Amino acid sequence: MAAEQDFDIILMDLDMPLVDGFAATQSIRQQERSGKRRKRVPVVAYTANDSASSEHGWCGSGMDAVLAKPSVASDMGECLRRWCPGRLVVDSLGASA
Repeated sequence: MAAEQDFDIILMDLDMPLVDGFAATQSIRQQERSGKRRKRVPVVAYTANDSASSEHGWCGSGMDAVLAKPSVASDMGECLRRWCPGRLVVDSLGASA
């Protein structure tokens, strides 16, 4: 999907059936370097996998940050405010921030 359309942010699962999140992120970054993508998209590992918490794991693949599962709404809101500045972020009570 990331090769076909632009996103404001990608929440990347690390354990997917065909390709893991690290390889998928490396592919996205390669597309950006080759000019096949119009802009650099923030990629945030969204995972319960403890190995992602090491900076070498997620940062080495080109991810921008990691958000641990399970997460609370405030953690997700903080992530979206940080990586999608200027975009409307609605908290779990429906209030915009």
